[in-house]
Amino acid sequence: MKKKYDEIEFCGLVSNICVISNMVLAKAFSPESRIYVNRKLTGSNDLEIQEKAFDVIKNLHMEVLDE
Repeated sequence: MKKKYDEIEFCGLVSNICVISNMVLAKAFSPESRIYVNRKLTGSNDLEIQEKAFDVIKNLHMEVLDE
């Protein structure tokens, strides 16, 4: 039986590879949880690709916080 989490927060490097892939895994494991990343707590060597990754995250019904 899966354990349910109210929310799952992510941070780390690299936003467009590691962070996004782990967020997708968390969403598959716990689809009812609030899953989010604070954009100030992650980074990438390519800011354009990072913004595209944030768009994908949002389109997968997860959140990107600006705080």
